[in-house]
Amino acid sequence: MSPLTATVSAPDTALRAAHRAWAVRRTLVLLMPAGAVAALLLLTYLGWPALQPAVLVAGAVAAAGLGWLLWRIWQSPLQHVARRLDRLHPELEDSTGLLLRPGTSLNLLEQLQQERVVSRLPQLAAAAPLFLFGSKAPC
Repeated sequence: MSPLTATVSAPDTALRAAHRAWAVRRTLVLLMPAGAVAALLLLTYLGWPALQPAVLVAGAVAAAGLGWLLWRIWQSPLQHVARRLDRLHPELEDSTGLLLRPGTSLNLLEQLQQERVVSRLPQLAAAAPLFLFGSKAPC
């Protein structure tokens, strides 16, 4: 069950839940090959003692790169999440950015559209993951 199927209390809560679900999936996609690289480096470290300094340097560089990628995933601004959702789901009518604005600063039409987006996000999440991997969802 998707984390967005529950009723949303605040408009940006739906956006944060979509970001969190995307970040978890993206993190898992990055950690799988990172584990393989770590295993390869460990085997090289244990198998060839002459290469141990080079393996340590390569491991440090790989760990720093992985940390930087994970930081970028988890710290992406909600504006990027809103644009990505608008790009991937035409049902949202390019209005996901309205979730980032307070309800008091919206006119009547914007408030109605914000309510429509809030009601559609859980429906989209229940049907399929909000973020797809591949050419449609650039990281």
